[in-house]
Amino acid sequence: MLRITHLEELTEQYSKGDRYFQYCYFENNGSNFEKANLSKADLEGAVLKGANLKDANLYQAKITNTDFTDAIFCNTIMPNGSIRNN
Repeated sequence: MLRITHLEELTEQYSKGDRYFQYCYFENNGSNFEKANLSKADLEGAVLKGANLKDANLYQAKITNTDFTDAIFCNTIMPNGSIRNN
């Protein structure tokens, strides 16, 4: 299981063209993904417990079985293009 501890690591991998983050475990509950562009990323089965996804872009991302327990959604673009707030 890939372990990423900071948004910077994810962003670096994403900028290199990596979109495969299946079953990735973000070690720090409450990871900050504010304004992150994760469009078309494969996050299937990833653990994003308590993540801050404010203004994040998940358009066309694969999120089947992704654990969003206690995640913060505010103006978050979901895979289907809808905006989620909670």
